Amino acid sequence: MSFRTSVVFENDGISTVHTGSTARGETIVQDRANGVGMSSGELLLLALGSCTAGYLKEYLNSKEIDIGALRVEVSCDFDEAARRYVDFDVLVLCEKELTDRLRSAMYNTAKACRIHNTLKGGPEISLEIKDGWVAQG
Repeated sequence: MSFRTSVVFENDGISTVHTGSTARGETIVQDRANGVGMSSGELLLLALGSCTAGYLKEYLNSKEIDIGALRVEVSCDFDEAARRYVDFDVLVLCEKELTDRLRSAMYNTAKACRIHNTLKGGPEISLEIKDGWVAQG
């Protein structure tokens, strides 16, 4: 089964502020010109970290395993020549000591997250530009 998900990112045509929103009503505000909000690269890293943490917590909860606090740190480099983010590193820190078996199970679970799988193959990204849109509000 597949499903489509989407977000809207819009600007009022006057300011440098952009507002992103989901169909569920969550919003973020970004003003790149004035350094407000997360950068696009940070949002990408946040998506990877969030997905990794979510998959791990779901797995651990389903097995009733308590590892205490969990922290996911994500970083990458930006390749100026290629104009893309490269060499992503995901570090998962656990409060409690892990057995080798649990560490391996967590590793396999984290590698199966949606964002990992999306970034592995380099998704096809289509782009279309249309005019005539009328801003609401």
